[in-house]
Formats: sequence, structure tokens, C-alpha cells
Amino acid sequence: MAPMMGIVPSEATQALIEVKATAPIYVTEGCFGCDVARDLAKQIAALDVPGLQVTLTDLGHPEAECPPEIFAVPTYLLDGAVVSLGNPEESSLLTQLGVPTTSVGT
Repeated sequence: MAPMMGIVPSEATQALIEVKATAPIYVTEGCFGCDVARDLAKQIAALDVPGLQVTLTDLGHPEAECPPEIFAVPTYLLDGAVVSLGNPEESSLLTQLGVPTTSVGT
């Protein structure tokens, strides 16, 4: 990002500006499917796709907020819309998130 009027944004500000899509994944403890979701979240986050922010929210945490769209876990959202209730196939999720297939190792 080019500095404007001599001001260079901090790394945190640049990160906020560059996020184009948010992909929160909601889980709870003691749920086998949620263990799979945690692993999938780590794999997607490790791809470090520019503009994609993957977050994992454990609804068992006292401070966790549960949006009204969430009525079961695991649930995957993309920019506020449910893209999967339960664990999707990895390739399907990556396609929905707009991850180029060249980013995915075999």
C-alpha cells in the first residue's frame, strides 16, 4: 500500500485495510466434527491467502458471541452468510472462499 501524504499505516492498520473477506468458523468443545473444523481452519489459515481472514470461535468460551445464523456446530460463514453447516469437503470450501487451487499443496 502506498503511503498517503507521508503517513505510513501501521502493520495492524494495513492488515485491516487489506482484509476483503472474513471466514469465521464456529465450534464447541467435545464435538468430533469441531475437531475436524479446527484442523481445516488451521490448514486454510496456513495458506495465507491475501485478503482472507479465517477465524475460529469456540462458543463454549464465556466471551464468545453467537450470531443468530449459528444454531449448530461446526458452522462456516463467509462475510456473514452460512456457507456450510457441518464440515464441507476441503476442496468445496476452498472454492467457496475463493482460494485459487494453485495455493493448495497436494
